[in-house]
Amino acid sequence: MKSYQNSFNEFQYYITPSDMIEFLYCKRFIYYMKCLGIKQYEDKRYKVEKGRELHRKKENENKRSRCLCYR
Repeated sequence: MKSYQNSFNEFQYYITPSDMIEFLYCKRFIYYMKCLGIKQYEDKRYKVEKGRELHRKKENENKRSRCLCYR
């Protein structure tokens, strides 16, 4: 008889914070993605692209501000 700790595989199934946010927004998203294997194609969405662009811009600004502090 195996103990529970030995039979647990943490990489077998997991839930990401993004999964939780999408579940709260619409429960069907998770069902379609995780159970049926249907992709979202979020790269083609305007808001996703704008959000990624904003993140890149902020990341670059943060890198510059850190560099200025050490001079």
